[in-house]
Amino acid sequence: MAKDSLRLLPRLALVAALVLAATFTLIACDDDDDGNDNGESETPAATSEGGLAGGGEAGTPTVEAEPTEPPPAGLTDSNLQMEEITGVTQPTQMIFLAPNDILVAEKTGNIVRVTDGQVAGPVAELAANYHDERGVLGITKHPDFEQNNYVYVYWTWTGVGDVPDGLFGEASDDPRLVAGYGNRVDRFVWDGQRLNFDRNIAELPALTTTVTTNTVRGNHNAGVIKFGPDGKLYVVIGDQNFRGDLTNVEEGPDIDESGLLGVVLRLNDDGSVPQDNPFVAEGELASKIFMYGIRNSFGFDFDPQEGNFWLQTNGQASYDEIGMYDAGDNSGWIQLRGPNDRFDDYKSLELDTERLLDNPSFPPSRLAENAEEAQSRLVMLPGAEYKEPLFAWRFAVAPTDVEFIEGTALGADYDGNMLVGDVNTGTIYRFRLTDDRTDFVLDGGLDDRVNDNTEEDPIGELSEDYIFARGIMVATDIETSPDGSLWISSLAENALYHITAAQGAPQ
Repeated sequence: MAKDSLRLLPRLALVAALVLAATFTLIACDDDDDGNDNGESETPAATSEGGLAGGGEAGTPTVEAEPTEPPPAGLTDSNLQMEEITGVTQPTQMIFLAPNDILVAEKTGNIVRVTDGQVAGPVAELAANYHDERGVLGITKHPDFEQNNYVYVYWTWTGVGDVPDGLFGEASDDPRLVAGYGNRVDRFVWDGQRLNFDRNIAELPALTTTVTTNTVRGNHNAGVIKFGPDGKLYVVIGDQNFRGDLTNVEEGPDIDESGLLGVVLRLNDDGSVPQDNPFVAEGELASKIFMYGIRNSFGFDFDPQEGNFWLQTNGQASYDEIGMYDAGDNSGWIQLRGPNDRFDDYKSLELDTERLLDNPSFPPSRLAENAEEAQSRLVMLPGAEYKEPLFAWRFAVAPTDVEFIEGTALGADYDGNMLVGDVNTGTIYRFRLTDDRTDFVLDGGLDDRVNDNTEEDPIGELSEDYIFARGIMVATDIETSPDGSLWISSLAENALYHITAAQGAPQ
């Protein structure tokens, strides 16, 4: 894609209406179909990609076979018990005011309070655009929340009115009713009853059109935000199907033309740039980047024992990944997915999808001939390093949140384990880490770091020992409560799940 041929209105989205059972065939928006300027598209093509959605034209999974009820949500460990709490609407992330006092972000615009299992009503009504993968996508609180009451929210603004009053009010799913840089991270102050706007922390692209069709896109917005153990705010935004420097297409537009897409940002609590960021000398936008080369992500977390940063990234048809990353890492999208020794398979699977890697300017036929050539094509900012993942799924299951269990409230064996959800099957996976906390403990067929699953058997080589729960569809957030219990939000089921040790269970 020539730099002078791109017409950019910064873009965004959150995957559309959800998968409700593993037996459903996911159909996401074919990113290469022609569409009109109202954001409509032709009949979608089949794909194994999933996402977080609330319904809308683009990106809405449909059902080819007769639908069946998803399996009931359930745990694999009889020493644990689970309570379902309903009354929330498409929950994304949540934060704890107390062990049973939670603020829950709802994709469709509200932030609600859930106290002792009861939804107490909204504490903020944001003028969000929730078309496709847009909406209220992330919420976190300041490390010094007890002193300053700061709450941070990642969300997509309609752009109607002026700041700050225009940030509150009616939400919309109109694909074009969105500010150009409508993906916002804003800081609010909690007064005990309401969230009050304090200041903007970041403005990110939210409306991008395809170069060839002028079709509005609304996906690959990511949206998870968390403070790290270093006291810095980390924010992930997807590539929004854009092909340029930050997605390793050197002939595409550079960072200043594209905006910050396909990256994890690292910011001070007021939105300023930490001077120890890896690319602080490379210009205003690049200075905010912690790592890049990301297609999309629905989850990251910091190991509470060692502080390491772990991120899952979503592939298109193949090679969803989980890795541990450092400042300045390039995770390889679009040139590389999965371990380097699986490059030929990655290319072959993407060629079979006929979906052109989300963008007609870079179809799978443009991928390199081998992994060595692919790595040579990466756009490496000064000081950047390419990092292979530590685990991958051969066929995409669309992993969601990543969470480390903190403490022994669920049992000593769970302390420090990683949980990961997925969209396509509703499974919550459990991974154990090595003693030095830098790798997974993998056995059997997983010794090669790849789950060689199939479209017919998405669970694949992940045995029962790796399964924590089933039937929790689109687990957008998994969090350890201050009391050590576990909470999981399900966007598809409009529910929260509270997991505790069963009475009399061994600790």
